[in-house]
Amino acid sequence: SNNTQEILVRFILLVFTALVALFIVDKVIAWQVKLISDEQNKELFDLIKTLVLMIFSYYFGTKEQK
Repeated sequence: SNNTQEILVRFILLVFTALVALFIVDKVIAWQVKLISDEQNKELFDLIKTLVLMIFSYYFGTKEQK
């Protein structure tokens, strides 16, 4: 059970890192070239914001249980 939870946490963090990397590459590195549309950019930002809130709530929720 604990091993499965650790694998899921690593997977979520990997997906989160990939999404943040895509957002940074689109905004900073390829600022003249549109890699994703404006609508996708807004949705990606909202997804990243939601994931950050979920990660912090998970972290502080598990920290209080110990």
